[in-house]
Amino acid sequence: FFISFSSLDYIHIPKDNKGIPLPDKLKTPMELVTAGQHLDQYRSALYKPDVYYLEALRREPDFLPALKGLGEYYTRTLCFEKALTYLDQAWKIECRYNQNPEDGTVGYMRGLCLRALGRLDEAYDTLYRAAWSQNVISPAMTALASIDGRRGDYAAMLGHALSAMEKESRHPLAIPYAALALWKNGETRRAADLCRHALD
Repeated sequence: FFISFSSLDYIHIPKDNKGIPLPDKLKTPMELVTAGQHLDQYRSALYKPDVYYLEALRREPDFLPALKGLGEYYTRTLCFEKALTYLDQAWKIECRYNQNPEDGTVGYMRGLCLRALGRLDEAYDTLYRAAWSQNVISPAMTALASIDGRRGDYAAMLGHALSAMEKESRHPLAIPYAALALWKNGETRRAADLCRHALD
């Protein structure tokens, strides 16, 4: 069996990607944030995204996308105090005219930072406030369940874990939290059934 290469289409090989310019080569805060988000998404080993976000803020100190980007990056890298500084600033801007922003990400991230810093009462209130937003209901409810568990309130833990599962039935933390709460409340069979369901 022979293939005639003359009958095949040429393979299109794209030109090399020139990469992302250094921050001082980008013109606008939005270009800097877009570059930072790309580096964040692909976990670049060459450049850190915070350099781009910080340069965007140097040019425009209240630039909300850069504040959110820094808050999320520092939360993910476990720099909770630094993250909270930027998230608090972002929260003030988001709530300047609307006490319930459409996107609950900033509130949710603030709740995670407060929880990590041991400020559980503040974290609880912040996560509840964020949980009204559709895009963070499941993670916020799961985070609330984790605080309930630390406090030994397993009824509340179960309720919040189930609320998270109503929004996202296969949430990887809500299911074990619900099972743990059931087990702690003596409902071992329901807990085992839930675990089996999660493994199916």
